[in-house]
Amino acid sequence: MISRYVVREKTINEPLSPEYKFPVLMEQFVLDNGQEIELPSVLNKFTHSKYKKKPVSVAKNQNTTIAQFLNYVKGQVDLGDDAVFLSLREQKISGLNFYHLSSFLNYCIDVCDNVYSTIKQKERRLLEFYGQLNNAGVINVKLKYKMVYDPVEAKNRRVYQVPLDDIQYQVHYPPRKPASNKVVDLQDRDIDLLLSTCEKYVPDILFAVALCIYGGLRKGEVVNLRTNDLRMFDDKNIMVADIKDRPELFKGRLLSESGAKKPRHQVVFNDNGKLYDYYEKHLTYRTKVLHDKNTTTEALFVDTNGNAMTGANYLHRFDKLKECFLKAKEIDEYTEFLRLSHNKWGSHICRGIFTNLCVRRGYARSLEELRSHRGDKHTTSSEPYWNRYTIEIQTQQTINVITSCDKYKNIYF
Repeated sequence: MISRYVVREKTINEPLSPEYKFPVLMEQFVLDNGQEIELPSVLNKFTHSKYKKKPVSVAKNQNTTIAQFLNYVKGQVDLGDDAVFLSLREQKISGLNFYHLSSFLNYCIDVCDNVYSTIKQKERRLLEFYGQLNNAGVINVKLKYKMVYDPVEAKNRRVYQVPLDDIQYQVHYPPRKPASNKVVDLQDRDIDLLLSTCEKYVPDILFAVALCIYGGLRKGEVVNLRTNDLRMFDDKNIMVADIKDRPELFKGRLLSESGAKKPRHQVVFNDNGKLYDYYEKHLTYRTKVLHDKNTTTEALFVDTNGNAMTGANYLHRFDKLKECFLKAKEIDEYTEFLRLSHNKWGSHICRGIFTNLCVRRGYARSLEELRSHRGDKHTTSSEPYWNRYTIEIQTQQTINVITSCDKYKNIYF
């Protein structure tokens, strides 16, 4: 019995063709001995044949949406509360209809808080999936479509009309508003560019930014660190930061943006191999500032006057870093520059980067571990990251995508 569907990027080998990457829909099974295995789904025939010559992201989005839908359907079947879903125990995939699709979309709206554009994308992808199943004789639904000219492919393509207006399939779409334009992650090359830009133009917060990116520290937690609050290790793979509020560092000054939200011992990963170098450079910088200003403080991070750096100081310096980074990005990659310059992001992006690194690099092997690494009380904040990236974890296995199979109707939920 299938436990869940996931998407894995695999290397595909086909006769007389060079190997290429393709996001494959995988079925997870749990054996009687508790071992978990993954096998490619026969449903890959549809997306592989249609999308193998298109950008990988197109197939990934399609298969990811299909996996989310099938996992939702299976979950509803297992609950057994809805007779329409319960009937799939006998009918299996051949019993899919628009009721199941509308229920999934309403779930994405009510529970997952998907915005209008996201819902319409999922709707379009799943109508395409229904159309493929229908044409293959796997399901029996009435789908209407129109032919629309595609200027990219220079030919007409089939566009399915939305059949969810019927009262029994009603989807209560969210308001038509732009999707959230808040950036919460950067690609690896942009993380490197951000740090190298920081080292060149804003070196006073280089180590602080590294702690935030590789340890998930908040701005208030960074500025509350003292020089003896970091534990070092001989192998230099990690550091551990002792995080707590230390108001004595800011006597006589406003504490706005300078609070430590959750006291804890926070692991900081030396992900790019430069964390200890940043630390040594920072100590040299700090010593010079204190000497030049003839000041003393236990604070690890100091402002240009030799006083403990406040959260407000840090935000000001990060804004300078963002400005320099975007100038460098405009030269480096203009398309991505437009996205990053037109959308919202600030110092808190580093915490998002850290969360995504934990999942992508395998530092967190479960949702609970991710919560612990982030220093959260609950998994609520971690769950969106976990759900998004666990389906993108890279593997080195090489498989052949199934390109033909006559057993579609034996797919169980």
